[in-house]
This record gives sequence, structure tokens and C-alpha cells, in this order.
Amino acid sequence: ALKTVQDADRLRRQIVSCFEEAHTTTDPERRRNLLNFIVIGAGPTGVELAGQIKELAGRYFAKSLRDITADDVTVTLVEGANEALPVFGGKLSKYTLESLEKSGVEVVLGTMVTDIDENGATLSSPSSGFEERLTAETIIWSAGIQANDFASVLAERTGCETGRGGRLLVDEDLTVGKYDDIYAIGDMASLKDFPAQSPFAMQGGRHVAAIVNGKREAGTPFSYKDKGSMAIINRFRAITRVGKVELTGFVAWMLWLVVHLVYLVGFRNRYVAVMSWCGSFLGHRRPHFYYAQDLPTEPAGSKKEPERAAA
Repeated sequence: ALKTVQDADRLRRQIVSCFEEAHTTTDPERRRNLLNFIVIGAGPTGVELAGQIKELAGRYFAKSLRDITADDVTVTLVEGANEALPVFGGKLSKYTLESLEKSGVEVVLGTMVTDIDENGATLSSPSSGFEERLTAETIIWSAGIQANDFASVLAERTGCETGRGGRLLVDEDLTVGKYDDIYAIGDMASLKDFPAQSPFAMQGGRHVAAIVNGKREAGTPFSYKDKGSMAIINRFRAITRVGKVELTGFVAWMLWLVVHLVYLVGFRNRYVAVMSWCGSFLGHRRPHFYYAQDLPTEPAGSKKEPERAAA
């Protein structure tokens, strides 16, 4: 799963190590499994991960690991709904699907994952009854939102009910249970049909902070303002919806970058982000990638060991 900074770092190391080992192994089956990636859930996180892994294979790893091409890497995105990014729907979901397939990602829709083990995942289609087994070294779960374990502790001690994913069913002012001095925000909280996305968490944080600092009266109902939704697919491709306005492609991608820059704290962080993005998006190598081991200049088995003189 991808929930914390530690999860992101662990996933990064996992992906890099898979390419490293695939470059050095002489076992064809092992190599194939190492270069197979399964992403479960075609929400914003799953779509971005699938698109980025496929792009990394073609734009970066294929440049440094000469024996690996983008065609060697299989990225399968599995979604239970009948469209990618179902939260957007319509032409935005259609554009997302077309963009992913154009980049080489295999998108499997209307299919559930019924089993996962260390060797792969089992897929099943509820409509047709079709079942398929996929093998992969890396399986990434990005389906749905799961509250932190602390939510269950709060629920037990405060008597607050929980909803889907263990999220606390908070009151209108984001308080928990019958307590007026305990608040829950972000993925811990569930209120009405507000989306479990960063704007809900950020606005909830500001609301609670204003009450705690005495700038807003306690008990004031939380008011959520929908500022729009966006999702990045891969380089130069994204989708955006602001009210009735829908954008796709390069314009949406640029808007995604600008919005993320605005919410970074401090000029230095913004400058570093821009420089890093320029190197990543315009170049063919990512300087901040590191490898866990020294890689041979040639694939394993491509050079014969020099014969040793008899003792």
C-alpha cells in the first residue's frame, strides 16, 4: 500500500531493486516476474503509479539498463468498476483509459482481486465468472481509503461509529462521538459525501485550528468548498475538473503542477521542486535515482570469464 512517506520510499526501493535484479539474473522466468507489476485500484493513486512505472521503464531504466526495454515491462492496472478513475466518469475516464493503454499499461476493468500471495494475484470477473492468475514480484494496493489504526481506538473509547474503511463518522463540526474537544480530520474522518482527498483534509485542518485558536466558535459546522479535482496520468497527461469545466492533456498537466507548487511551503521548496521536475520531465535520466548495488556494465552472461592459467 502507499500511505506514508515510508511506504513511498519502500515502494521506490522495491521498484529499483526489481529492475536491478532483472538486469543481472540469467533465469528467464525470474526476470519476467521481476518486470511484472500489478496495481490494484484505478483511482488517482493507482492511475498515477501505473503510468509512472511504465514511463520509468521506457524513459529511464531502458537508458541505463540496456538489456531492458519498455516492452519487457508489464504493468497491469486492475479496477472493479467499469471505467478508470470512476470518481470522474464520462469523457475524463475515457481519456484516462486511452492514455494508459497508449503508454502500454494493461487496464483490466470490471474485475475483482480475490487472492494475493507472494507470487502474484488472482483476478475474477463477477459478470462473466472468468478467473485469471497473474504472477508478479510487485503488487501495489491502491484501492480505497483505510483509516489509521488509531481510529478504531478512538471509536472504542468515545463510542463513535465507524464507516467504510474504519473512518470515524464525525459530527457536523468534525467532533468525535459526544466529545466536544476531540476532532478527527482527513482519512480518519467521514462526513456526508465529502471526498476522501487532500482538500477535505486541508480544509478540515484549518477549521479545527481556527476553533482551537479561538478564531472560530466551538460547534461551528464544517463547510467544505469543492475547488475541483485533478489527477495526473503520466508525463504531459492529466485530467482536471473545476465545476463544469473539464480539461485534459498538457493544459491539465501544467495546472496540476502549478497547484502543487502553490501548496508547497516556502520559496526554497518550490525552487527545488521546479528544478527537480525540469530534470525529470525534460531529460531522460533521473539524477536522484540511486541503486542498491553496483551494476555491471554488461548483462550477466554476456561476457565470458577469462580462462585462468593452470597452477
